[in-house]
Amino acid sequence: MFKDRMGAGEKLAQKIESENIKPDVVIVVSKRGIPVGDYVSRRLNVPIDMVLAGKVSAPGEPEIPMGAVSNDRTIWLKDQLIDELMVTEEYLSQEIDKELGRVRERLEKYRGKTGRPRLKGKKVVVVDDGVSSGLKMSACIGQVIKAAPEEVTLATPVISSYAQDKLEPLVDKSVFLERVRFLDSVDSYYGILRSQEELQVQDRFVSDASMT
Repeated sequence: MFKDRMGAGEKLAQKIESENIKPDVVIVVSKRGIPVGDYVSRRLNVPIDMVLAGKVSAPGEPEIPMGAVSNDRTIWLKDQLIDELMVTEEYLSQEIDKELGRVRERLEKYRGKTGRPRLKGKKVVVVDDGVSSGLKMSACIGQVIKAAPEEVTLATPVISSYAQDKLEPLVDKSVFLERVRFLDSVDSYYGILRSQEELQVQDRFVSDASMT
């Protein structure tokens, strides 16, 4: 349990430093991950940027994700579930395009109309406030990898064992403060869900993006 996301970011930054990881850039992958990533980037004195992904839902079941798509259309799918539900290619393509539009709209709000982060040859730390299923994180990491960075580190205050097993083969290193068997709600690991300081950090991130 963490007091708030700023405090979790402080502890995460300390853990990253203790493991002698020296990134060139921090990439956050959600709005709620901004306060965590902001502290990490300031502590390590590196720039911060954002990649986003959205879940692709099953037919008639918006709460059941079949996959995820990131803002550059990197797609991560649960092939077995898609086969079991007999999802058509037409439906899948339509849902991917629909969610991609939503993701790009949100991303433009958060980081403006600047191009994609320049990550080639860089050491990248991908940060979120917590990882439960790892589905959207998989798509985000996939997008980062496509940019040909030198090294990719996954960093998060709390992660489920399921997500850890799925994500660690995708990255070079991983850093986390707590590993739990089940993680139904990331919010449940924070005593203060949205502190005034966190909201200010999020607003500053959006404001800075609008100036670019």
